Amino acid sequence: SLPNPGFETVEADARPSGWMPFGTAKTALSAETVRNGTRAAQVTDAPAGMLSGWSTIVPVRPDRAYTFTGFARGGDLAPSGFVGGAALSLEFLDRDGQPVGPRILSPAVPARTDWTRIASRKAQPPPAARSARLVAGLEFCNGTAWFDDLGLAIEAAAVTTGATVTREPRPDPDRRYAPNLLA
Repeated sequence: SLPNPGFETVEADARPSGWMPFGTAKTALSAETVRNGTRAAQVTDAPAGMLSGWSTIVPVRPDRAYTFTGFARGGDLAPSGFVGGAALSLEFLDRDGQPVGPRILSPAVPARTDWTRIASRKAQPPPAARSARLVAGLEFCNGTAWFDDLGLAIEAAAVTTGATVTREPRPDPDRRYAPNLLA
């Protein structure tokens, strides 16, 4: 399940419990712009790099499908990339914490937009995935966006297994083949 989805619990260092800053954006908590409760995540100015903002990492299983959901509000945003505003990102990671497969982005919430529900598409982890990085943030975008009431929907999914290829026919023992000149 998703830790601290409303950003209400705060650590001694003033960051939301279970969440860490990720990337180039400036991150903070807001008590003024909230959807529910007393706090929301705030992300400002992500001029470069991947989606930057507040991030958490959760374990995943191959027999499950995941959808990252939540609410975003767009302030005076000025996107200069293809994302177009405030968005959520779901990215599967291998045992070493390296990305496996493409990241899955939600639709973006544009500038000067009130609280809007957004969600990534449902995705099943690749076989090598052990966890998922969830990011609420901006990419190639200046301005401020807020995120609140995030969620992670988890559904049972069929596991597909790889096929084993058997090479047939095998070399004919009665034939003479040219030697491997590269050996």
